[in-house]
Amino acid sequence: MNGSEEETAGEASCVRFQVGGASPPSVPARGAEGSERCLRLRLLGAMDIEPLWQLVKEEPKAFLDRRLSREEFFAALGRVNDLYFLLEEQGGIGGGYRFSDITPGWQAEAHSFFFDRKLDERAAFIRAFLLWIMDELHLRIIRGIASLKHQRSLKWCFEQIGFVQDGILRQAVPGTFDDVVLLSLTREDIRRAA
Repeated sequence: MNGSEEETAGEASCVRFQVGGASPPSVPARGAEGSERCLRLRLLGAMDIEPLWQLVKEEPKAFLDRRLSREEFFAALGRVNDLYFLLEEQGGIGGGYRFSDITPGWQAEAHSFFFDRKLDERAAFIRAFLLWIMDELHLRIIRGIASLKHQRSLKWCFEQIGFVQDGILRQAVPGTFDDVVLLSLTREDIRRAA
């Protein structure tokens, strides 16, 4: 697995991450002022760990919905078979995706984390990325889970992208006993949301 960057004259470009020789589509994004900007999506690397830890300390609930010790943070990053992608914009980490419970040919669970609250400007880019990851891993469905008490996160991180609510698990979060929403996303859901 490796990443490569492709520049397009006069158009914002994205890092094209490669799995098995293919790369995600490059989707220009527009800022609030209508100006094009470069969004990069790439695998988490060793040089990203300390800057990501600093962001997690500032916005702890954006990463795992609770405060983490440094040891817990590193343990979360060290889970076997999880794929982490970081979303960069103008040199800073804006957020990212973690895919867990990956079963190629069937499903994966998506966990998004955003520090800069600009997801609405990136929806088309995220949809294209999720279609690409579905193609690369031959996924039929991507699953998600969100706390019911975080309605804004539920709307912006899942529903705006095209995720559909499948049901509610009551008192599912240990310690807080929050209810959570189970969500799923298929290719057809992404196309409908676009």
